[in-house]
Amino acid sequence: MGLVIGVAAAIITVSYLSTMIWTVSVSGNENISDEQILNVFSSLGVKPGAKRRDINAKEISDEALKIFDGDLSFAVVNLNGSNASVEVRESVPAPKIEDNETPCNIVASEDGVVTKVQLYSGQEEIKAGSAVLKGNLLISGVKTNQDKTESLVHAAGNVYAEVEKKHFFRF
Repeated sequence: MGLVIGVAAAIITVSYLSTMIWTVSVSGNENISDEQILNVFSSLGVKPGAKRRDINAKEISDEALKIFDGDLSFAVVNLNGSNASVEVRESVPAPKIEDNETPCNIVASEDGVVTKVQLYSGQEEIKAGSAVLKGNLLISGVKTNQDKTESLVHAAGNVYAEVEKKHFFRF
């Protein structure tokens, strides 16, 4: 009789415990810590000891995305037995779009001697072998056309120079 009661109690206990979440894991995150994600999902009800039937995975995922305010692009809660796995994807920032239309000049960022000029658009103002000072005009955004008129362009190119760097160490 005691054995039957013990087996029945074990079955009831295991059945009851299997209706609850005992572990929560996180995957897919790189910059946002596991702790931050677990804290948010815990506040939404996904935590050890929670009843599986009380977890609405879709609503919780949508609410978590709102809380993370653009830092996550995807979040889902998967329930597997007594484990809840939270899978996330972090948002990728939009690439910076370079303005290639606005007229501009290219100027020297340091003093040096120019070794090579690669001109893509604009008008070359210096030649290889020229010495330049920081701020000197290298490629002009004012281009002289064949008919002797001038037009404004977005200067583009690469200018290579030998520069001198001094390092002082005190011991």
